[in-house]
Amino acid sequence: MGMRDIFRLPGKVLRKRKLKRRGLSIGVKRKTGETRRVVSYFQASAVARVATGVAFVALAVLIIGSGGYYWPRPTVGERAMEDVYASVGFTFRDDAKTESLRDEAAHGVPVVYKLDETRLTADLDKLIALLKNASQAKDDSSSEDDLLESVNELLPPLGRDEVSQLVAIPNAAVVVAKLKLIIIKVSRYRITRVAIVNRPEETGVEVRSGDEVRAALRESIEKEFPQPANEETRWLPGVLRVIAYHFTSDLTPQYRREDKEALKKLRLFARRSVLPQHTTVRQGTKIIERGEEVSPTHVAQIEEMRKVLTEKRSAKARLLSVVGAAMVISAVAVGSAAFLARFHRSVFASNSRLILIAVLVLMSVGLSKVLTYMRAASVFLAYPIAVPFGSFVLSMMLGLRLAAFVTIPMAILLAMGFGSSLSPVLVGTLGGWAAAFFAGGVRHRKDFIKTGAAVGFVNGLTIAAIGALTNKEAGTLVVQAGGGVAVAMGSILLAAVFLPAFEWMFKIPTNVTLVELTDCNHPLLKRTIMETPGTYYHSLMVGNLAESAAEAVGANPLLARVGSHFHDIGKLKKPLYFSENEAFGKSKHDTLTPSMSNLIILSHTKDGVDLACKHKLNRVLIDIIKQHHGTSLDYYFYRRAEEINEGDSAVDEKEFRYPGPRPQSRESAIIMLADSVEAASRSLEKPTTAKIRAAVRNIIRMKFEDGQLDECDLTLKDLHKIEETFNRILLNTLHHRVKYPEEGKEDKGETSERPVQELAKDSGSPTQ
Repeated sequence: MGMRDIFRLPGKVLRKRKLKRRGLSIGVKRKTGETRRVVSYFQASAVARVATGVAFVALAVLIIGSGGYYWPRPTVGERAMEDVYASVGFTFRDDAKTESLRDEAAHGVPVVYKLDETRLTADLDKLIALLKNASQAKDDSSSEDDLLESVNELLPPLGRDEVSQLVAIPNAAVVVAKLKLIIIKVSRYRITRVAIVNRPEETGVEVRSGDEVRAALRESIEKEFPQPANEETRWLPGVLRVIAYHFTSDLTPQYRREDKEALKKLRLFARRSVLPQHTTVRQGTKIIERGEEVSPTHVAQIEEMRKVLTEKRSAKARLLSVVGAAMVISAVAVGSAAFLARFHRSVFASNSRLILIAVLVLMSVGLSKVLTYMRAASVFLAYPIAVPFGSFVLSMMLGLRLAAFVTIPMAILLAMGFGSSLSPVLVGTLGGWAAAFFAGGVRHRKDFIKTGAAVGFVNGLTIAAIGALTNKEAGTLVVQAGGGVAVAMGSILLAAVFLPAFEWMFKIPTNVTLVELTDCNHPLLKRTIMETPGTYYHSLMVGNLAESAAEAVGANPLLARVGSHFHDIGKLKKPLYFSENEAFGKSKHDTLTPSMSNLIILSHTKDGVDLACKHKLNRVLIDIIKQHHGTSLDYYFYRRAEEINEGDSAVDEKEFRYPGPRPQSRESAIIMLADSVEAASRSLEKPTTAKIRAAVRNIIRMKFEDGQLDECDLTLKDLHKIEETFNRILLNTLHHRVKYPEEGKEDKGETSERPVQELAKDSGSPTQ
């Protein structure tokens, strides 16, 4: 503090006391909205910027390098674009060979049939009945012949002599009845022609081969009917075996039926019995030939080769791989930083925004990496590229141009995880550009779904075009394009979930949030409407001017409108001390000294910041409130102070300037110009085209010459566009209306004002 300021200190104290007596002092300490020193230092610190870059490179290397050695994985059904040889010897699980052997084992299971116990019982009972009647047929030769014929029909394997011998046995019916029990017992088995490997405890099916059944019959018959000592009946066991074989043999179809359920179980068991097969591939063996259709076996070989290469890589090779990846990623990061420093200086100067970009790039690459591990849907996710996620969020928060640029290095980094193929770069770039472009139209929550569908269509179309160029099958092409649509839509919907968190963390409002702030139900806007209607109308007019001008120069028109609505909320503290809110009559400033009036007028920016902080408005809007006057001079009260102090000590111009800072963004600068132009247009008496144009030109020139636009990105070309936009709107807003004749007076066709058509003609703009 200099000596001059020390001498002025008592005067400031006296002015504050006078304000307090008038009820104009603020009892509560005003919030300034200033960031903490640590945060401010971090925002602009070059050390923090370098640390952010180093951390980004390290995390990118970690994400991209995870998952081991990469080898391009072709899709089943497509045609190979080049020959693929085994870089190393390996043994892989040959699923195709295993499946072939299992099919062979299943088809090797013979037909399984089950004896028809009902049919067996019926025919055996019939045979027993015939044998019981044999004694009655002995005296009657014709009856005996019929009997023998009937028995022979039931037992065609027996000759006539054997049948006669069987019938001649006095207890033949009893013998066959015992044989029936043996045959019925055997009929409960499932029978196959040949023996097979089977475990009844696993399959639930007890199976006997034909040989096993015959052996069981033979054993049971020998046990039940021992070899007789009588030479005349020595033949009996043999005949009984023939009878038993006849009823149980697979050559007698009428007594058996196929058991399909048992056959299914046995074939399933046979398939499970075949162990997975492994095939060894020697180094240098051609795995896929160019033009050959890719099979599942080819994919399995390449996947196994990738694993072997990953395991066999030495520590030195891994270190070189990490160093190479770090060098490439560092080159991309440095190149991107140079571009931002040259064409997006405000972003490069803000470390928080650089961190936002880094986080979104890493999240997009990481999400894509996670999707690559979903091997179960490898064909569907042939292009698991989530670049639209980062591009969409960046476009919503930092603008289309920046998002379109960042999309390119993002796609390059993502493609590093996919080998040397250029397809991921193309898919990522076009999908990211589509997301960045369509993000500009998002205003409401429902727009996320529309944007997701549009980006998905572009992504799917790009993948389909790449598939057509590589001669993929139509079915594979459709599936992969569908996967691209799903990934793109999922990325946009995921971005919608994360967007509010990013807005809160980085204090950057999106169009969705700004649209919500245009609602007049916001407490500050409701107070402005009710307590300061003049200020509210002024803010609406400034919003119209600022929105149109921002659109003309490529700034954010929605932010310009919302910022205009809130830029004068500080007038709520002392509304009657501002001309637009004064009632008809005497002004409150008539009883104040110029310095006091100046203090009240200048304080409305600080009061606005205080209210904005208390209502937790976004930092961007607080900056607009703080910067919308910059360090401009309160010229009216400055001139009054000079007139009053004429001849006395000189008036310090610094005390009559707003505290600033000067506008840092294009939107803040546009609102400053719109605010001044709108206020000046009200003071024009009988405004004409020339007066309006001169007023707009002079205000913009004065702000420019005063250095108020030195810290924003507006160019002279932009200022010319803003001037033309202001002129067009004001000429159509402040035009004179035709004076209607008073009632009872003759209309001579004369008017005291120029019609709107003439004003529009003078301005060169169409009549509205």
